[in-house]
Formats: sequence, structure tokens, C-alpha cells
Amino acid sequence: MIRRFGGPTTAAWRKFRARHPALDSRHFAAMSWFYRNVLRPVLFSLDSEETHNRTLQALGRASRHEVLLNWAA
Repeated sequence: MIRRFGGPTTAAWRKFRARHPALDSRHFAAMSWFYRNVLRPVLFSLDSEETHNRTLQALGRASRHEVLLNWAA
């Protein structure tokens, strides 16, 4: 039997799934409402390149803060 790296039978995969269980959208109704009614209309009203550049800048700033990195992990 050939096992590929990262497949569902490896220890690393089991550890990842233990830390990140499958997300059910029903648990995020408030975020879904916020995205649909506030964030998405704002993002789609802006120039796509500007939105892309601002997103990359924000991610770059966030990546320099250990607290945010630990929260996102």
C-alpha cells in the first residue's frame, strides 16, 4: 500500500484534524450575516486591485504580530 504524504492516515493529518475540526457554517451565523450584508458589498464596490493590495498589506502587518499568528493557528 502506498501512502502519500499528508494523506488521511498519517499522524500529521490526524494531529491537524484534531486541532482544526470540520467547520459547520451553522455555527457562524453572525459572521455569515456580517459578510453577506456588510463586508461583501463594501469589498465588491471597490477596485479589485486596490482591494487585493490592501489585503496583502494587512496580512503582511498581521504576520509581524505574534499574538495574531497564534490566534490564527
